[in-house]
Amino acid sequence: MVSFVLLAVGWLFFANASPEAPWILVLYIVTYGMGQSAHTATDQAVVADFFGVRRYATIRGFISTMSLAGGILGPLYAGRMFDLLGNYHLAFLTLAPIVILGTPAIFLAGNPTLSGTAAPAAQDSRGH
Repeated sequence: MVSFVLLAVGWLFFANASPEAPWILVLYIVTYGMGQSAHTATDQAVVADFFGVRRYATIRGFISTMSLAGGILGPLYAGRMFDLLGNYHLAFLTLAPIVILGTPAIFLAGNPTLSGTAAPAAQDSRGH
């Protein structure tokens, strides 16, 4: 969750980088680098914790397919924005809200269960 926030903040810094303010690139490198590192280090474990190992490969395959689509469409979008506007500012500025959507998605997913197994049913006050 924190990784998505750091990535989004990094994209905001990158969108505002300019030759007049090269120090912004340092902020981009720090925030985006920490966010990408956190995401890379926890990504596979999060999938296993939320969904277990039974469907792990299927879910990772779906995630990889969506990542591939973003990897293809993102540069096309950025190129189109450059053709229309003469710069990449809007293209990179658009990435921040897209990436930040990962944060509420994690909250909506609920609490992970041990290896994706069903959580035990709650007992009432009588022990049933």
